[in-house]
Amino acid sequence: MADTTPEPRAIKTYDVTIIGSSIHINKYHSVVKHYIKQYVPDLNRMPGAFFSISLAVASDIEDEHTEVKKLTTDFLDYTRSKPLMTSQIAGALKYTEYEYFKRLIMKMISKKQGSATITSQDYEDTNWDEVIKFMNDSINRVSQKP
Repeated sequence: MADTTPEPRAIKTYDVTIIGSSIHINKYHSVVKHYIKQYVPDLNRMPGAFFSISLAVASDIEDEHTEVKKLTTDFLDYTRSKPLMTSQIAGALKYTEYEYFKRLIMKMISKKQGSATITSQDYEDTNWDEVIKFMNDSINRVSQKP
């Protein structure tokens, strides 16, 4: 396991990869984007998986789910990454960690989705069972790949 910051191990030291990133205001973390772009030839030569963590997945609005899937597809196309598996998983709403304008934007998004809008507290909607299931499914699938 490696964190993309500040200096991850060389990608060639891994047999498989499972990369995940949260989405904030319709964007993946730039450090994850740069990591994938830097190592995409190596990533595409080995079995791997990619997952997104997003508050939109916790929404009951189907268009929100569709948008997250499109963001994932567009991101993987942009980075030229070709993981064997992808998934979108519900994430947390961390109002207390956001700077002022991001907190306002997240509150507007939450209100639209009918979610929590009290900005003095955080809301943990991360579906950890789904994260574990995806990790296990990914490991099982990529270990079957020659």
